[in-house]
Amino acid sequence: MFRTTAEGDSIRFINFGYPAFYAGGIAEDENQNLVIAGAAADTPPYNGAAYLLKCTPEGDVLWRRSRPTNSWFAQVFRTQDGEWVALGSSENQLGHATALICRYNDDGDLVWAKEDIISADTQTRECSFADGFEQPDGNIIVCGTIRNTDLGLFDKGLLYHLDAAGNVLWSRFYSHYAGLPAGYPQYFSDVEPTNDGGFILTGQTHGISPPNPVRLWLVKLDSLGCLVPGCNTVGVEEFESQLQSALHVSPNPANEAVRFNLELPSGYPLQGQVQALLLDAQGKVVARSVVQANGSLLSGAVVLDGQAVGLYYLHLRDQVKWLAGQKVVVE
Repeated sequence: MFRTTAEGDSIRFINFGYPAFYAGGIAEDENQNLVIAGAAADTPPYNGAAYLLKCTPEGDVLWRRSRPTNSWFAQVFRTQDGEWVALGSSENQLGHATALICRYNDDGDLVWAKEDIISADTQTRECSFADGFEQPDGNIIVCGTIRNTDLGLFDKGLLYHLDAAGNVLWSRFYSHYAGLPAGYPQYFSDVEPTNDGGFILTGQTHGISPPNPVRLWLVKLDSLGCLVPGCNTVGVEEFESQLQSALHVSPNPANEAVRFNLELPSGYPLQGQVQALLLDAQGKVVARSVVQANGSLLSGAVVLDGQAVGLYYLHLRDQVKWLAGQKVVVE
């Protein structure tokens, strides 16, 4: 633990050492006590156990807590009621990585642990929670990464909305590079709230080289995890982000019909019938149409007869994922 002044001058350095502790995240309480999250060395008797360590501002250890072996904590945050939520990964009974979230009270007693929310499908694939925060209503937002081909989640950044007891309220899965096979990780490493109730996520997205095998990834979502409002009503949990720039809608504003076309990357694997859905500002589907594919081009129109003047949202989806969307103004 290395503490500095606001100007960056060193105040103190504490080497906790035993038990070969590797820190991943840190949080502070109102008394400047620190809780440090991480893992122990991957050697006997510690075997890579996730650890939490609470210390005073001077570095005196107040308590240590650990999880079973082959687990780790990447981050920890303080809740409004003075408890601590730690995030990371562990292994299930099959030896597969599974996302881990635990809640501890201020004395270090375990309140609850969730290790069965989602997991990878083999011993060599990744699944973890990397960051999160508590919302004003006490619910929890967490992000991370997953690869599970059994679930069709080849490589996805994940976002979960949990209640205060760790129960899942909704989940979303995102990739930037569209239609790739397994082996191109999509990582969310940080999530922060925005003033409009939504989220900003940062991480890395891996694609085929050229042009770039790895790029920084920045995603802005609304309060329901949507790139375009209303995604929660179209019946999918998987979302592409690269296709957004390829969607063209006209005219916009419109009054009789709105036409669209979406040029897909070469070889992009659509799954089942593609639909266009038009949602009103309250998220109700008010019009839909089947979209025909001409090679890699998706094109069609949604008739606006009888729709009131106002703001609407156009969404394109196949049977398993959201492809792209845009706001539409009816005048």
